[in-house]
Amino acid sequence: MENQLSFSKLRTYATCPKQYDYKYNQKLPSFQTEGMKYGSDLHQTISDELLEKKPVYTVFPSEKLSEAERMVNNALQYVGDRTLVGSEQKFGMTEEFEEATYEDGLFKGILDSIIYDPDDGMEIIDFKTNFAGYPKEQLLFYALLLNANFKVLPDKLTYFSLRLNQAVSYTVSAKELKELENFKKRLLKQKHEIEAAKEFKEKPGEHCSFCSYIHKCPAAKMLEIPMITDDKSALQQLKLAEAHAALSSSLKKTAQAFVKKSGESIVDGDKVFGPVTSQAISIKNEDELLRKLQAEGYNSETLRKLDTKALKTIPGLTEKFGEELKITTRTTYKWSKKLTKKEVEKYDTCNSHSNRKTA
Repeated sequence: MENQLSFSKLRTYATCPKQYDYKYNQKLPSFQTEGMKYGSDLHQTISDELLEKKPVYTVFPSEKLSEAERMVNNALQYVGDRTLVGSEQKFGMTEEFEEATYEDGLFKGILDSIIYDPDDGMEIIDFKTNFAGYPKEQLLFYALLLNANFKVLPDKLTYFSLRLNQAVSYTVSAKELKELENFKKRLLKQKHEIEAAKEFKEKPGEHCSFCSYIHKCPAAKMLEIPMITDDKSALQQLKLAEAHAALSSSLKKTAQAFVKKSGESIVDGDKVFGPVTSQAISIKNEDELLRKLQAEGYNSETLRKLDTKALKTIPGLTEKFGEELKITTRTTYKWSKKLTKKEVEKYDTCNSHSNRKTA
């Protein structure tokens, strides 16, 4: 089927319609970075292990072999002795979100792992090499694919970070059922938008750094990016790149200073450049923190290497373990997604609750 839509294609269009045009309409070749190949090889090796095929670890460079083995083992331990329903399984579905083959479906996708446990039900797992906290939409897309083909919704949706050995999961409750219905509408809207598009406009952003088509893009013409043909021109461009990087850093600091001083955020479509507040965590007393975590029932095996990102996911972290941690609030100035009116109201409500003092 010519106009099939995977989640990757939909995300590419949302990121930059021009990149979508180059890759999927004009079918121009794209490059594969070492990181992309590494991630692909990890997924294949995990699948081979789960399906009890003979995995090929020789695909990994010698300097990354031990890390790859550890990351694969993290995935296998997370799956544990639960029943494997599918691994790297291909699904398709129609515009009406009904069953279709991978080759013939309007929407299609490959699910990393589907597992079943009598107590916890069915779970979709999407393995990520690094950070596990991706937007939920990709998992919702996979849930719809599973439902179309198995006539059942999963009970749990999970991103699993192979490097951090950390899972971020969502249960499929009544809230998610409503979210799935809204997500269907968004998918169909984006499908119609892509089909009706007469021109695919470029949308410059940080993603341009990883784009295979930067030399062709109209938005990059003003940068006059040259093709390198010999070592002398390569050296010249390296020096020029370093100068541009220094200028870019200086310009960004100037913009940050303006936003900080004026209190005015910069809005560009659905993005906003302004202050983003986060918490930095450092450990003051590791031995006592380990003892308290174990007393709370956290598995000592998973605590062998304390990870501050994982610590942030623990409920009541400050109240329970504040004496063993140093928690610093910091503000950075960067691009973030512009909040909708509903999200602003939700944030304001949560923030007002968090500031309440109780006896």
